[in-house]
Amino acid sequence: MKTYYLLLIFLIFILNREIRSDNLIFIGSIEVLDNSFFNESLWSPNYVPTYSDSLLIGNGANCWIYPYETAIVNSLKLTNGSVLFLLGHFGILQTLELNNGDILMAYRSVLLVESISIESSTLNIRNYITHSNDFDHDAIIKDSNITIAYDGTLLISNNSTFTLDNSSLTIINNGYVGSGMDTRFYLSYPLILTDNGLMESIGGIIWINKFDSYLNSEFSMFNSNITFFENVNFNGFSRISFLNSNVFAIGDLNSNDNSTTIVSGGGNFLLSGDYKLRNGSKFFVNGEDTVVFVKGEFSNHDESIFYLNQSQFLVYGHASFGSQSYFDSGLFIVNNLVIWDGWVLGNYTNFVVNGSLIINTSYASMVSSKIISVGDITINGILTTTDSLLYVDQGNFIVNNFAILQLIGSEARINNGQLRIHPLAYLDIQNSSFTLVSGNVDTLGNVYLDSSSGLTNRNGTYNLYSGIYYTNDTSIKTNYVTVSNDGIFNVVNKSVEINVAFTNSGSGGGGGGGSSGSNSSIAQLNINNNTLFIYDFKNENGGEITLNGGTLSSDNSIQFNGGIIKGNGSFNTSINQSNGQFGSKSTVNNFNITGNFIQSSNNNSTIIIIIDSLDSFSTLNIGQLADINGIIEIRINQDIFNNNNNNNDNLESNLSQSSSNNGNGITSTTFNLINYNNKTSNSFSNIQFKTYDPKSGSESDINKDSCIQPKAKSGSSSFSVLLEQNESCGSNSGSGSGKNKLSGGAIAGIVIGCCVAVIIIISAIHYRERIRLLKVNTSRKLSNMSVKLTKK
Repeated sequence: MKTYYLLLIFLIFILNREIRSDNLIFIGSIEVLDNSFFNESLWSPNYVPTYSDSLLIGNGANCWIYPYETAIVNSLKLTNGSVLFLLGHFGILQTLELNNGDILMAYRSVLLVESISIESSTLNIRNYITHSNDFDHDAIIKDSNITIAYDGTLLISNNSTFTLDNSSLTIINNGYVGSGMDTRFYLSYPLILTDNGLMESIGGIIWINKFDSYLNSEFSMFNSNITFFENVNFNGFSRISFLNSNVFAIGDLNSNDNSTTIVSGGGNFLLSGDYKLRNGSKFFVNGEDTVVFVKGEFSNHDESIFYLNQSQFLVYGHASFGSQSYFDSGLFIVNNLVIWDGWVLGNYTNFVVNGSLIINTSYASMVSSKIISVGDITINGILTTTDSLLYVDQGNFIVNNFAILQLIGSEARINNGQLRIHPLAYLDIQNSSFTLVSGNVDTLGNVYLDSSSGLTNRNGTYNLYSGIYYTNDTSIKTNYVTVSNDGIFNVVNKSVEINVAFTNSGSGGGGGGGSSGSNSSIAQLNINNNTLFIYDFKNENGGEITLNGGTLSSDNSIQFNGGIIKGNGSFNTSINQSNGQFGSKSTVNNFNITGNFIQSSNNNSTIIIIIDSLDSFSTLNIGQLADINGIIEIRINQDIFNNNNNNNDNLESNLSQSSSNNGNGITSTTFNLINYNNKTSNSFSNIQFKTYDPKSGSESDINKDSCIQPKAKSGSSSFSVLLEQNESCGSNSGSGSGKNKLSGGAIAGIVIGCCVAVIIIISAIHYRERIRLLKVNTSRKLSNMSVKLTKK
């Protein structure tokens, strides 16, 4: 307030003087270090300059305006090594020209000037005071347009605070602005850097309202803090570098026309708007402690280059890469949509997408890296991963027609999402693993597995429309590569080939006697009216195979090591059963096996045969050898024994239609269950019979006292079961042993029946005697009546 008051007094004073207008030349001695601006003897003509005078300080001398002094002139030119020490207030109505002349500003000095031109000169800002706050300036220039060119220099010395108030700054033609340690430089109007201009800051704070760079200019910040309050434009081969600096930009940042931006050595780069990389520009982010955050959209297009090395880059909006992008040992996180249209190369990089990733480029390669998408990944181009992790969580992974996904020494995982491979897509898995943790997979296009590769389905649903092959040569068949299924595997297409090994095994399902648990622990292979070829197949504990009219073929014997096989269909191969349950315990199964059926001799290998009714029962046709050494469990519907099967109202009639043994009272029927070409001598030696309740599922052993008894018989080409009923079963004749023994219920019935018969007989005798007596009495009365009538 005191400063502006003195300025007002000075203006009133000079307005009351006689107005003169001269060109004044400073003639102070170069030997004197403290020549005063207000010493009239040092000017020619000899008077103190006024606001209408144009001044020239060109004799190499020093001129001082001390603190609390105020001067106003029309214009000023400093040349020939002259120096103006400005410690007070200086007003210049038109121009300040420094051409091989310098100005030093300090002690809260103020310079008001219309325009400043600095060539081969230095405007030096110095600090000699203790600042009361961050905005307590050492020097301020107001309402000016400043041009620094041709080796002109603006130097803000250490610990200084310099403000350009309502003033623009242009650095051109090798002009230079330097800001030292612990400095503060506030620019309220635009900064223009062009034509080889250079601006540097070492450990300072800079506020810039608006910034544009052009034509080989350079803006370098070291250990500094920079704030841009409006849009920033880097153009025309300019070079912008931030080394271990913190940058905050309120607005958009546009990098155009072959400009280069470098953020390295640590620090934070925060942008509240969009970052657009265009027209051959380059953006390099380097350093372990370097963090870049873009709140808006980040895009790289038009032959530009983006390079991320050992740094963290976060984009809150969209990110699109239409040109060359390189990721090396860094972290790139996008919270929205990501589009790869140009080259994308990654090494030791984590690329995280919390939205969707769309890959359209013809060349995208990630080496020793991770691509993690919490959302969708859609491949329309080519993606190659080497020694990398590809992870999709809660999203869809779609490989469209003509797209290629190549995994080399990598791992791909889908958790709670869907993988869809279109018919003309190409999935090449080399020395890699592909795991469906949960979710769905639709393979409409072929999958190619190379050596040491694996395809695993864990608790997901895999719908197979096309083949799985070893390399892209579909004629090669090998067990070097294995497809592992712990979830649900559905064969959807009419004919599908898996020319590698396949293992079907759940995490907690069936064992030798069956399976238990939920579907999440049972591996299901479902073949519905389709044909599946698997080169080498194993079914382990927890694995379940269901043929619904389908066919499973193989060049090798099926290794049935556990789990369950059920349904109706064909096996165009042999089966070796060492464990597990062949057949359902509750439904009828019908299978055809073109080869051998070899069953181990242990209690964990079981073949289940269901006899549900006289015309509905399981069958097994073995084209070659039957080597059956384990358990054959024959399960018979209990309704057959209880004679209340709705399909068999007259069981005795149905049994008797099979055979009758010449009046011995025996009727029977035969079920031809297993057919084969030949058998081993010890086959069919462990037969177990049980009854089951089709409603409750409960089971029990056959009652040996039942009138219907099953018998097993194996011949040279078939295995059958005979159900036999004794027609005299339950009568009083016989020795009372075996089937002739009456049950407790039957005895109770007989006792009750006898009692009823005795009562009926006694009642009949009683009523016969009463009738006889009635007849006698009636006859006597009639005789008496006849005698009386005769006497009269």
